[in-house]
Amino acid sequence: MIAQPAIVEFLIGILLGATVSIVTIQTIRWIPLTETRLANRALAWERGRNVLSILEPRVTRAALGLTFQQVGNVLM
Repeated sequence: MIAQPAIVEFLIGILLGATVSIVTIQTIRWIPLTETRLANRALAWERGRNVLSILEPRVTRAALGLTFQQVGNVLM
């Protein structure tokens, strides 16, 4: 038995509609996930810069063979 043209057109329409719906839903989900990922990356970058700003003087002094001085609670 050969499928009638109306049924084939209907099934192709459902397939196309489902494909478009899935692409739309994934795009809507992707945008906030990307924004969250970028915000987390920026936060990690800022924290890394903070850590390096704390460690840089100590590493520089150690590399040059200089001694450390403690001023209050901070090593200089």
